Amino acid sequence: DDGTVFSFRGSTETVLHSFGPSPDGTFPFSSVVDVNGTLYGTTTTGGTNQLGTIYKLTGTNETVVYNFGDVNPDGGHPQSDMIYLRGALYGTTPSGGSGSSGTVFKFAGNTETIVYSFRGLNGHDGADPEAGLIDVKGALYGVTYDGGKTNNGTLFKLVGSRETILRSFASKSSSDARNPLGDLLYVKGMLYGT
Repeated sequence: DDGTVFSFRGSTETVLHSFGPSPDGTFPFSSVVDVNGTLYGTTTTGGTNQLGTIYKLTGTNETVVYNFGDVNPDGGHPQSDMIYLRGALYGTTPSGGSGSSGTVFKFAGNTETIVYSFRGLNGHDGADPEAGLIDVKGALYGVTYDGGKTNNGTLFKLVGSRETILRSFASKSSSDARNPLGDLLYVKGMLYGT
C-alpha cells in the first residue's frame, strides 16, 4: 500500500515497481520523467530519513538515488513533477530548506543541490511550493501555495539562484486567485495556471 510505478499498453497494465517499506521511498505523488530511457521520480515519504526520495527505474529495477534530508538544510516531502534541463533534474519540495518553507532543488549525477530556499512570510517570499517548475527561455517559473503579501501564494521566476516574485495572489482583492497548486503552462508568451 505504498504506491507503484506502472506501464499500460493496449489493455494491459503492468506494475513495474511496488514501493516500500523503508529504506525504499513511499507514496509517489509525482509523474515520472524519461531521461535517455531511464525513468526518474520522487516519493513524498520514505527513504532513510522519512522525508522522501529521488529514485530511478530501469525496466523493473528501482534504485533510490537520493534521500531527502541527507544534507542540512535540505528540502523534504517532494510532491511535484521534476523537469530535465541541461543534464540535470529540477524540482520543488514544499517543506525544508534554510527558511523552512520549501525549496527548489537540482539533481545531477548523484548530487542534490538546493538552488533556492523559500523564506515564507518573512520578506513576502513564497512558501510551500507543491507544483512543479517550467522552463521558459532559460528561466524557471513556478508557484507557491502559501507565502506572499497576504499568505495566499505567489508566482515566481528563478534565474540561477536569484528569485523574483512576479505576483502575490489575493493581494489586491478578495476575488483574486489564491493558493495555486497546479503546474504552470506557457503558451505564446502567456503563463496559465490554476
